Amino acid sequence: MARKRETPLFGISEFGRVISGVDTSYGHTEPEGFEIGENLTRYDIRSGITGAVRKSVPQQIDPEFTVRLQDVDLANIAESKGLPASALTGDLNGTTPTAEVLKVFAGEIGTEEGEFYAIGPGPKGPRRVSIPRAVVKSTPRLRMGRNGHSVLEITYQILEAAGRELYEIEDAL
Repeated sequence: MARKRETPLFGISEFGRVISGVDTSYGHTEPEGFEIGENLTRYDIRSGITGAVRKSVPQQIDPEFTVRLQDVDLANIAESKGLPASALTGDLNGTTPTAEVLKVFAGEIGTEEGEFYAIGPGPKGPRRVSIPRAVVKSTPRLRMGRNGHSVLEITYQILEAAGRELYEIEDAL
């Protein structure tokens, strides 16, 4: 008999980066806002007589994740794109607010590596995905809709961490 699921199956509640051991949220995601997986390439060893596959072994593993963030501010856009701190000037929330300006230069996207996390619903409580090392893999896209809603979509390449770990998924009680 299948177990009854006690949590809803929609949306990731939070995505962010771990900075000096502290979770730093980039905000909420779209309802289908987080995907993680691996692209696996196999090498087939074939029979010299029949040409049939005798053995198939993994040759290359390309782990990645994609996140779709809702209504992020420019500081989070800069960090999530892997841009250096110098890309953002101004501060909307400072003591004396000034206009924020994000300047994106071609050679700077994806230059910063980070540790990331995503938290969403699990079988009995929150599910946390922890990714120790990742860099921006493909060009981030910022969509701004006429309803005043914006979505930032980024795909990251997961890098092998110490001990060969790629990522960890934990279901809390």
